[in-house]
Amino acid sequence: MHGSLFTTLFAAFERLSAQWRRSLELSANEFLVLFQLWTHPDGAMSMGQAGDLVNVTSGGLTSIVVRLERAGYVARSVDPDDRRRTILALTPHGQTVRDRLMHPFAEHVALAAPADLEQLIATITDRLDGLPEPRGDGSASR
Repeated sequence: MHGSLFTTLFAAFERLSAQWRRSLELSANEFLVLFQLWTHPDGAMSMGQAGDLVNVTSGGLTSIVVRLERAGYVARSVDPDDRRRTILALTPHGQTVRDRLMHPFAEHVALAAPADLEQLIATITDRLDGLPEPRGDGSASR
């Protein structure tokens, strides 16, 4: 059952992300950076965090971010609390694109019974709790 759930969720994400990448004309890594911002609670993170999450070098990340900036999805700014850090954030256009793409799926999830969703989340969380946390160097740590 759990293997089937994971396989189904993974396949669904792969199909959706491929469709979204094509519609936005993004490379896989560009999409991964954008998706990390879409799913981050405040739509912003440091460049270092983004690089760690998608496992690219700082130079590679800069190239990706330049392309996303040109498309109007993201903007960079200096962290006011630490001027050595650069913050990467969704622009209003990036937020609009996220909302447009994710809205149909949010509607379907909203129709599911809350208890079913809570059980699904609990099952996934239980499985993830045993896995090592990802690190930016491609290895895992715990």
